[in-house]
Amino acid sequence: MWRALISLSLALSACESALINPIGDLDVCPTVQGEFPPTDCAIVRGAVRTPSGVPRVGFPVRVDSMVPEVGYYYASSTALTNSDGVFEMTVYRVNRLQPRTQPDTARLEIKTYATTDPRPGDHPTGRVRVLMYFAELGETVRVTLTDLIF
Repeated sequence: MWRALISLSLALSACESALINPIGDLDVCPTVQGEFPPTDCAIVRGAVRTPSGVPRVGFPVRVDSMVPEVGYYYASSTALTNSDGVFEMTVYRVNRLQPRTQPDTARLEIKTYATTDPRPGDHPTGRVRVLMYFAELGETVRVTLTDLIF
């Protein structure tokens, strides 16, 4: 019974935090070299807290999402929260098969894991959908700001 109530509370908190997404400052998408470099990026800055508001320290978050309907793949490195529960990450769109929209946005899941060094195939312990703003590599992008509850 308690487990169901806690799960429901976490789910409602996650939904609420995903809806609050102010537009942040402007920054520049870093350029990436390689045989198959990504096409676009989003810069995400946020904080992770418990449902009672306590900052999560050393908490791993990352994006690794596929959108099969349009053939897009989104990925980031794992970011760990600092002593205030704050993190920053760059999320890359690996390919763009359709013309860009204005604004160029995607609602993606920021996931967390049981380990600070998750491997491909590890199952996330939590996820929150966040609306992110994208721009081409080397171009100015609106920073996505978010507060996550896990």
